Amino acid sequence: MFGAARGCLRLIIFAGVLVALGVVWYTKGDELRTLWSDLTGTPAADAGPSRELADHAQAKLADLRAGRISSASFNQAELQSLLLFEYQGLLPAFVDSPRIELDASRIIVKGRMPIDRLPNVEGMSQAAAILPDTTDLALTAQLLPLSTGRVALAVDAITVSRIPLPERLYAPALARLGRREEPGLPPDAVAIPLPPGATNAYVRGDSLVLVGTSANPGG
Repeated sequence: MFGAARGCLRLIIFAGVLVALGVVWYTKGDELRTLWSDLTGTPAADAGPSRELADHAQAKLADLRAGRISSASFNQAELQSLLLFEYQGLLPAFVDSPRIELDASRIIVKGRMPIDRLPNVEGMSQAAAILPDTTDLALTAQLLPLSTGRVALAVDAITVSRIPLPERLYAPALARLGRREEPGLPPDAVAIPLPPGATNAYVRGDSLVLVGTSANPGG
């Protein structure tokens, strides 16, 4: 009987500890995540874009460029921080509020653009007539190897105001976004230069992975 009572008491104590931890996490979760990030030197995956995250990501890029590491991973918040604070000039000037999202093996680039930048082809003029002057654009793509120091962003889907564009409009839409022809580049893809020291890139889970030259045999 006493053994059963002790067991019941342990369960009550254990449940109480769980409840207390739950309360602490609910009320102090942000502070705890920040503390863990500070202690480990890694940014929280759910952190918003910031100058600090951009600097943290730039430090990893510097290590990759110098050959101190063979690869570097960047979560969505780091990529968004780099885009906003370092590389927004990579996108056309008319693309407003750009955002980067990672979904399994794909990259989703979102933003807002003037409706007159849509491809002027049959089928789009009717749709443009009912859209606002500035509309949401989302481009879902995957990374493909292209050449040394470059990868291709191959388009899987384009939506305008959440309306999917037919595949035949991908190439005209990319042309409006500044796509340039080059050897080996599919018509539904754009070439992306890799940072110095990187030879390849791929998306795995919730991270973009850059492979450095030191990862290659003899490199």
